[in-house]
Amino acid sequence: MTLNSGGFPTGRPAADTTVQGQLALALLDGLYALMRAAVSRGVAHPSTAAMAADVAAAAAELQVPCGLQFLGASAYCNRLLLPVDIERVAQVLQVARALDAMGAQELMFDTAVQPETLLQLTQVLVRPTESAAVQVSGIHWRSLTGPVWGDGGKPIDRDVAARVWLARAAAAAERLDRSVDLPWPWATSAAILRRLEQVVALDPAVALRALELAPQPWPAGRRAVAVALRTMLTLAQVGASANTQRLAGHTALIAALHGFLTDPPQPFDLAAQAARARVDQEPGVDLAVSARHRLRVAALLQGLAQRAGTGGTWPGPLGALLVSWDLEARRGSGAGPERRTTMQALADAESDPFQLGGRPWLRALIAAMAGTPPGTVVVDAANQLGAVLDASGRSGGGRPMLVAQGQMVQGQAPLAPLLR
Repeated sequence: MTLNSGGFPTGRPAADTTVQGQLALALLDGLYALMRAAVSRGVAHPSTAAMAADVAAAAAELQVPCGLQFLGASAYCNRLLLPVDIERVAQVLQVARALDAMGAQELMFDTAVQPETLLQLTQVLVRPTESAAVQVSGIHWRSLTGPVWGDGGKPIDRDVAARVWLARAAAAAERLDRSVDLPWPWATSAAILRRLEQVVALDPAVALRALELAPQPWPAGRRAVAVALRTMLTLAQVGASANTQRLAGHTALIAALHGFLTDPPQPFDLAAQAARARVDQEPGVDLAVSARHRLRVAALLQGLAQRAGTGGTWPGPLGALLVSWDLEARRGSGAGPERRTTMQALADAESDPFQLGGRPWLRALIAAMAGTPPGTVVVDAANQLGAVLDASGRSGGGRPMLVAQGQMVQGQAPLAPLLR
């Protein structure tokens, strides 16, 4: 996404909690629902038309002209930040990506929203390549001029942006209250998850490098963020939905924060029990996360706490979470004379198979870590066995470089990690 250097203030705008802001959120929810209906049933289907009428009625009192702006996972109404909760992040991203595919970041409503124009707009959003020749009465979209990244109009490298988001997430995790007698601070943990989602969407490889190269020591908050991020990346690798990634990442963060307070960490089932006791408490005025999401997190924690303890493969997000947990436990905190690298921990998995998540999830984790990170033992397309030196092919004229029998050789893609 892009940012208008002359439009948005350099500081964070106040959240629009007015009636106009709530109506804008209702309109945003309706656009997302219409896009899903149009993809599954078509714009001409009677149920889609009925839905458009409901959306128009819900946004009937929206004051026009009104503009919706999109920047990353954030949405704005007339350039005031909308209070998007964690359940709406995926919806915002879906609408924003469709609009961005049309070369625009701002959607303007010049007249009162009508069902017919909403259907036309939905058709454009689900088929952005045809938008150039389409005009919708009372609605137009435009690109925000002067696109730049960052505060004050200064460009920010993607590598730097991912590191900053990751550092802020780790710092916030360090400030989370660890007292088991207090309710879990959902608002703070939801903010951490939003930053991790931005990292996943921006550049997973950068985030993994930042995790690996961060200086010692690794306190509990940072290790919890590492478990959550790797869980989300692993699920993204196998094509899990954004909601599943968010759910598993949130569960991993809560459990790991309680489990990695000690070194060596507590068994994950004991940590899950302590975390479950906290999330079961009433959140009070903390309504940053919906009750449905909190219930799902509690259910996953219950599954962790009641595992049979016999190893084997765990289905769904539990498998990704447990493999990520085990990997971080094998790495250590760095409090000793040496902090073990991720590759050393993965090497342990070669001779001592992961018992918590199973081989399929371990393969997915390795694939998420840039497919075949340096040091991974692989078999190439020519059935050649070796350790990866450079999987990108940049140093080998387009072919991956391997170390086989003490010599550098050119491999043939694709590379398959060898798990004995």
